[in-house]
Amino acid sequence: MSVRRDDVEQVARLAALSIDDEQLAALTKQIQSIISYVAQLEGVPTAPDDIDYRPGNRETPLRADEITPIPLSHPPAEMAPAFRDGFFIVPKLEAFEEQG
Repeated sequence: MSVRRDDVEQVARLAALSIDDEQLAALTKQIQSIISYVAQLEGVPTAPDDIDYRPGNRETPLRADEITPIPLSHPPAEMAPAFRDGFFIVPKLEAFEEQG
């Protein structure tokens, strides 16, 4: 894959970068050398049955997915000044009451 000057200009425009012609030539050359270096990975021989390296036992069993409630240090009823039927009781705000 080769990088053209137009490609670098497009990326600079998308990134809202201001690059002059002198910087553009150098940047194009640098990006092309980076892409060429990374392209060397295509030459690394790999087989489809290669196993990735993982330390430890490869047969680590998975734990069962169990949904359990998160234990609180205190139940909500103990923390609230007023609590009834699973709800916090709060005083009404006079500013929101209907004026009549």
